[in-house]
Amino acid sequence: MDKQVALIIGAVAVVVALILYWILGGEDEVKTQQPPKEPPVTNTTPSKEEQEAKGNVNTDQLTKDKNDSIKAFARDFTEKYLTYNPSKPNGHIENLKSMMSADLYAQQMELFKTGNPNIKSIKIKKIYITDILVGEWYNTLTVPIDVTISTTAGQNVDATYIYIYNISQEGSGWKMVGITDATEDTH
Repeated sequence: MDKQVALIIGAVAVVVALILYWILGGEDEVKTQQPPKEPPVTNTTPSKEEQEAKGNVNTDQLTKDKNDSIKAFARDFTEKYLTYNPSKPNGHIENLKSMMSADLYAQQMELFKTGNPNIKSIKIKKIYITDILVGEWYNTLTVPIDVTISTTAGQNVDATYIYIYNISQEGSGWKMVGITDATEDTH
């Protein structure tokens, strides 16, 4: 199991590095801003809860309280996970230690030990939770996140990350036991 997790983390690191290289690669290249991908909000626009309810949720195995609790945990984790400070590239991981399993914490500390010298900051625009699959050992959540990445070259790049979280229940709370970057290059 540890070899599988290490392989997945390694693959995620490669994908993240390739995506960041693609996004931030050419400083001499002019990046154009894309128009917003979200449609305007109207009186027929579904609420956040309605949008999330369309995802794959095993409602018979997850009470409303647990559903709300796991979503709150995932949002809190995501906000802290994407708080990036280039002067302390793994500081955001240190701040999440109590929310992660020991193995995941060690893997994430190793993954972020050098950071990315091209990233100045990451601003979260919107967090979605589209799928919750209840499992025997852990629950799997699909979490797309719209962000704006500010680069040291002065560029602002809009992007969408898609993370797959594996979360297990620990006492009355939750613990992150796995993170997979499922972001696909759509260009």
